[in-house]
Amino acid sequence: MTKSTTGAEYCPESIPASPVAGTTGQGLAFELDPMIASGNATLSPASSLIGNYTSSVSLANLQGYGNLKGTYVDVISDKCNESYGSYSDSNDFRYPHSDERFAEVMSYYHGNRFRSELAASSSLLPASTFLMIANCNVKDNAYYSPPYGSQPPFLCMGYSSTYSATTSFSDDAEVIYHEMQHGVTGHAYSMSEDFNKLNFDEAGTMNEAISDFVALMQSDAALVSPFANTDFSRWSLGQFFSTNSERGASKCPLWAAGYSGGCTYFNKSASGFSSLNRYVSFSYPDGLGWPYAGPATGATLKSVYQDPYASFEEIHQAAPVFSGALFDIFLAIKASSGDGPATKRRLIRLVVETIKTLPKYSVSNPSPVTMPLFATSLLSVASGSTAGTFSGSEQTAMSSALSARGLTNLTSIADGWAAKGPGGIAVQAGTFYYETASTSGVRNYKMSPGDTGMLWFDVMNSQSTTAAAPLLKVTISDSTKATFVNNLAKNPGYINSTTAFVRYSKINGSAIVTAMNTGSAAQQTGITNSYFGPAVGAGVVPFGVNQDTALYVSIPSGAGTGSSVTFTVEVDTANKTSATSSVTFPVTIQ
Repeated sequence: MTKSTTGAEYCPESIPASPVAGTTGQGLAFELDPMIASGNATLSPASSLIGNYTSSVSLANLQGYGNLKGTYVDVISDKCNESYGSYSDSNDFRYPHSDERFAEVMSYYHGNRFRSELAASSSLLPASTFLMIANCNVKDNAYYSPPYGSQPPFLCMGYSSTYSATTSFSDDAEVIYHEMQHGVTGHAYSMSEDFNKLNFDEAGTMNEAISDFVALMQSDAALVSPFANTDFSRWSLGQFFSTNSERGASKCPLWAAGYSGGCTYFNKSASGFSSLNRYVSFSYPDGLGWPYAGPATGATLKSVYQDPYASFEEIHQAAPVFSGALFDIFLAIKASSGDGPATKRRLIRLVVETIKTLPKYSVSNPSPVTMPLFATSLLSVASGSTAGTFSGSEQTAMSSALSARGLTNLTSIADGWAAKGPGGIAVQAGTFYYETASTSGVRNYKMSPGDTGMLWFDVMNSQSTTAAAPLLKVTISDSTKATFVNNLAKNPGYINSTTAFVRYSKINGSAIVTAMNTGSAAQQTGITNSYFGPAVGAGVVPFGVNQDTALYVSIPSGAGTGSSVTFTVEVDTANKTSATSSVTFPVTIQ
């Protein structure tokens, strides 16, 4: 085989036009990741011993061209200018871990393994061979890219900037499974619109949670002590960064009280939370946004909540509540059936068929998919036949798991619960956080003619029950005084110049506020019943003030100083009694 004159020395110049080998090959790979393969929970990505823990594996479903192109996946490499790297006319791909082509073999082995499971589950989406880029030239990330124009969907498996000489994201099979599931979710939902629309919405969180859940199911059979089958990506997310970024399906965070004992205090009510006792329950909605890992063991809830980088609305971080509920279903049905592999395939199909039923974007609700809606849809699909047959006891187990996590049987919040919070129309300094300076060139954090900036609306909850999945529809009373910026990258909830949507994570009720402010002043979190609440310390912005929760607004240059404009906020929730709640925010142009 002629070698390429570009890219790595091993890159073939061309691939035969006709098959030269069989459909099965041999390779070296990790069963899941170097930690699992070694049995060493403290193995470092910097270790020179990582390569000692590979195993011989069979590479099935090859097309026989001497490369890693198969029926289900097609692996290329950025080391070979997005072309093939591995080549053997005898299908011998047993590269040592120190060889860059090992990442290609890991990608093929686990990609083919996962998509074979999808086929067995009647859920092979997309149906065509799936493109994977090993040694993808992106640092500290792996991602799925949906189809765009003539570009097919593909998976990019990047590298660690800290440990680039010793490991990559391809060494973590759970990341491969996670990213490939994104492709399944996107194809099942819609080929023309995104599953998640807003910068933060629950569909975006569920997109991440479903991928975590499916990766955990796919890995379950290989997990042995001391590794927990509820923890996702212990290798790359757990080791590649300065802070542990693992996620998972446990009922409480790794750093909180009770994790090692099974989170026995877990409860979907406020009793499952306590700043005094360091209790956090991954239940809906109060448990949304707390990090699964990262803080030091023994960290106070106050220190975690008041961290300026807390990112409670970040969709990955908010995922454990939903992934946990789905994994609880898997564990229950696996236990009753005694058949983990079959349970996995049945639940993959159930999730995919449920996704197909979910509502799409409309101008009246651009973010229609919430966790409770998905939960009820899942139960409905399970009671029918489109996803196969689930027994009455299995449906009961599903219902119990979802209810225990708070995703069904929600406590309703009384109509009229919402009021204007103490932060008013913004909780940064002044009232307006500028993206650009005003026509006067002075940035005074006030709405002045010619300004363009970000706004947040501090909505307060007067009830004991937390407002779940609050979707804010904001309307402007006078377009000559203010308009929303027509830019979907900034305002993904933009409808027209005077109407836009944004979703917040949750607005606390008094029950969770009380639970999270028990103990001494050093323990009390400072959580309040308004979304943003007061600033928690000098130089620390209040919870939730970020681009995910902002709306971008322009003040026309002709707006008169001293004139007024009103922002009306209608808040819809997943647990409303019957009606949305309205709050008005009048503003004077200054």
